[in-house]
Amino acid sequence: MADKATKTVAQAEKKDNAPKKSEAKKRTKSSIRFIGPAGELVVVTNTVTPNNIQTYVVHIQPHPTELNSKGKPKKIRKRGISETHPNLDAAVAAVKKIADQAVKMGWVAKVRTRRSRADAFDLAHLPAPVLKPTSKS
Repeated sequence: MADKATKTVAQAEKKDNAPKKSEAKKRTKSSIRFIGPAGELVVVTNTVTPNNIQTYVVHIQPHPTELNSKGKPKKIRKRGISETHPNLDAAVAAVKKIADQAVKMGWVAKVRTRRSRADAFDLAHLPAPVLKPTSKS
């Protein structure tokens, strides 16, 4: 009987220590992109896992001869500077250090812009709802 009681207590503790749903939806990845004069990219990324946070850099450059199915040069991806950090603060500091070094070397931070579509109509031309056809028989 005592074994069952200790098992239920242990199960309750596991449930209490389990991550909450709101914690699971937190952002688990972030990156900074740098572009070079020849069109190559350097992406500094950190990925959050349950046990630690990993920081790494990916260097992406166009292949000199091979083309993909769309007729553009294939991309060569090389991964380096992999580091594991115990917490987010250490990972952010490592990303900042790598980003500062990249800027000193001549890489330019690529700013992502989100283009929104132009409005299809305005208030004066608000479309009317489509009426269901009625069948008269």
